[in-house]
Amino acid sequence: PPPSVAASLPGLIWVALSPGTSVVISPCSALAWRSRRLPAGTSSSIAPWVAVTLTAALIAPTAYVVEGYPPIMPTYQGLISEEGLLQLTAYINQVDPINRQQLDSLRERFATLTGVERPVETGDYVSIDLTASVDGEEVEGGSATGLSYEVGAGDLIDGIDEAIVGKSAGDTVSFETTLRQGDKAGAQADVAVTVNSVKRKELPAADDEFAQLASEFDTVEELRADLRERLVRAKTLGQGSQAREKLLEKLVESADFPLPESAVNAEIGYREHDVVHSLGHDDKLFDELLAGQGKTREEFTAELRESAVKSVRAQFLLDAIADAEQVNVGDAELTEYIVRQAASYDMAPKEFADQIVQGGNLPAMVADMRRTKALATVLESATITDASGNKVDLSALALSTAPVADTEPDADTEPDV
Repeated sequence: PPPSVAASLPGLIWVALSPGTSVVISPCSALAWRSRRLPAGTSSSIAPWVAVTLTAALIAPTAYVVEGYPPIMPTYQGLISEEGLLQLTAYINQVDPINRQQLDSLRERFATLTGVERPVETGDYVSIDLTASVDGEEVEGGSATGLSYEVGAGDLIDGIDEAIVGKSAGDTVSFETTLRQGDKAGAQADVAVTVNSVKRKELPAADDEFAQLASEFDTVEELRADLRERLVRAKTLGQGSQAREKLLEKLVESADFPLPESAVNAEIGYREHDVVHSLGHDDKLFDELLAGQGKTREEFTAELRESAVKSVRAQFLLDAIADAEQVNVGDAELTEYIVRQAASYDMAPKEFADQIVQGGNLPAMVADMRRTKALATVLESATITDASGNKVDLSALALSTAPVADTEPDADTEPDV
């Protein structure tokens, strides 16, 4: 805590808070974003920034201790002024690791590079000349002049970080490495690197001036609050997407009916074309892709068919639900969706719409929107819980009419339907 507050709060430990009313006192930050059960039998995910609840916890901490944790936090009632409490809560907000990461990411976008007269350190940006050769012969495409590289990134050549750390501008160093790509991939190469310049990345101070530069807010506290709100919104959107995916999985698993072979084969052909087209119709690249995944063509085809069957079954099922619920896509919804999609492709809405129509894809797009609306209709009557059994409230989530996106589940927020 700030020195003025710390002096009056001996023995203060990390305080992690859950949204709204529940507070957890813990000697470490590992509980952040976790869910724990309170003595009363309620539970909620922990977020270390609710200042009002934090204030209550400092005054009466034993009322909020998680079940199974000893009530070791002392009370500070009468030991600290109201102003001191405000300073303390502001400090904890500042050191909240999740919010700090969001703010630091924003500061990274406004970072500047400053030249330094010292040896290279990890995290520096260096300008280098590089040459790679195998058996005394320069590798094609293996040389560069004035290349900018972040030391420690590990995305250039194996061994380069260890070779140039500690070197200064004007130094040349040689080392051996195994090439990772190109015609000589797997070969041992001799690499020579000359350091031309060394620069350090400097982040702007997280103050009101930065808030005004990077956002529409006047103070950094307003900016922090906005970042927190965006983070919560993103997690809610993620839960909504995961809930839709899991609901669709359960619907498909529970519905067993014969599928037209022509529809399945068409879906297989569509998916196979996507893969082959992305590889430039190069059979050699396709074989290399399968080899890298440890699959044969037969295994690839079997997996393709399995996913195609699931997709076609889901389409038929959602079409049936849409028919039963009389789900339709209005002109206003279609226009809104086209505007959003056009923005995601950095295109004008009219240009995007013209391409959809000219490609004959409008009926398929409307059908996908109708199916997603049908799934949203079913979702409204489903009970959604997270991995800890807490009910997930998606009432504030405006379910998009866009097709369900693939989302990597979060261990603590993945919903159960």
